Amino acid sequence: MNKLYTLIIMLLSLNTKIDCFHSSVNRKITGFQIIDYYDIYVTNKDSLNSIKYINFNDTISVFKLENYTLYKLKPVYNFQNNAKIFNSERYFLFRNFDSLGYYFSSIYDTSHGVYYPVDSFLRVNAHYGQINNFKDSLAKDSSYLYATIHYGNNILLEKYVHFDNYKGENSFDSFYLYYDSFMRNIPYSFSNYMDNLMKMKLFKIEIIFNKMVDIETGFTIPKRRIFIELRKMDPMPDENIYNTFIRFLKQANISLFVSSFLQVQSFFKFN
Repeated sequence: MNKLYTLIIMLLSLNTKIDCFHSSVNRKITGFQIIDYYDIYVTNKDSLNSIKYINFNDTISVFKLENYTLYKLKPVYNFQNNAKIFNSERYFLFRNFDSLGYYFSSIYDTSHGVYYPVDSFLRVNAHYGQINNFKDSLAKDSSYLYATIHYGNNILLEKYVHFDNYKGENSFDSFYLYYDSFMRNIPYSFSNYMDNLMKMKLFKIEIIFNKMVDIETGFTIPKRRIFIELRKMDPMPDENIYNTFIRFLKQANISLFVSSFLQVQSFFKFN
């Protein structure tokens, strides 16, 4: 009798999930964003006054639905005018904890997706785990920690400075690391080593380049800033994102509810 009751509950639960699948109105996407910001300058060597200063600000959006994750990567740029090409963002889909995922070249990609290792793809395209050996790198780069600041109960800021006598145009002056204990459950890391060491999530990395004069050209290079930041997103009932997620799942021949069917199948097999 207990087995029959359990089976009925499982079937009712499965039916509820299928109903939710067909009605996306009540389904909310969760996720986070990875923000890229960097200042660059372009010079004309024939004119000391022709320095073009450009700010880039890109976002990688990460959406989660059931046991799957979808990365919406940065767009492609037209380098003649620095404009983003509309709908040029690439997508990467994988089941949580799987080693392989599905790459889609754009929102218009109608293929089944290209298999690609998850870790390798995220390291190259989404900054994943890029500074695991950062403490060692700072020591080799003549940098040291000069300030630690706490904000409230959950935010910690570490400020590093570079103290070499000679600094080239690509040598930073300050380096800031921001940690948040409330963000530890986000399934992404700039550095697993730093997260584990600090018992907090490293959620922002900021690099400061102070104003300087280039020795070779005589150009005055303005102060520049580069940062990457992890930001939470509130759950959202976004129909467009949901439909894109479901479409790529279908193209990859994936059903969100296979696991539920397998649970019922397993019940009959072992009980």
